[in-house]
Amino acid sequence: MKKPGTITKQDAENIMRQLSPRDRDIFWISIETGLRIGDILKLQVYDVQRNPMMVYETKSKRSRLIRISDELHEHLKRKYKRFASFASENSFNLLFKGSRSDGKAINRSTYYRRLRKASTVLKINFSAHSGRKLFAMNVFERTGSVPEVQKAMNHKYITTTATYLDIDLNKLLAEYKKS
Repeated sequence: MKKPGTITKQDAENIMRQLSPRDRDIFWISIETGLRIGDILKLQVYDVQRNPMMVYETKSKRSRLIRISDELHEHLKRKYKRFASFASENSFNLLFKGSRSDGKAINRSTYYRRLRKASTVLKINFSAHSGRKLFAMNVFERTGSVPEVQKAMNHKYITTTATYLDIDLNKLLAEYKKS
């Protein structure tokens, strides 16, 4: 299989139908926020009680506010409500716990394995990062602005953003200078 790429909105819907409810929630958050899987797996119940959420991104070492749709926000609040009382008392109550009773987050490799299984069943070449790429494409489709996508992705360099959009930044700049 070639390197996983960008998926369509229809692909995302098909993928979500193949996933367990917990994995579907993780994938949904990825598509709506553009967060990396490692950061999603570290979300706590308290985080989803608020909208926008304050999220610390491990890779960039920066915090930022992230707004999710009302539909996703209500779904997460309703689904994880049973943990909400603990969230205010316990500063460490993970949203996506693993299957063991040790209270640790679901392992990233476990999630990757489940996505690969869905990828094989659907014959769609995607990975955990494909949700992040779809988020970038959705922002670009909505705004038509690479800098807006850069900001939404919390990228330091616009060249990184251009790779998510599968565009040639030099060609885009040349066209921009012509107009």
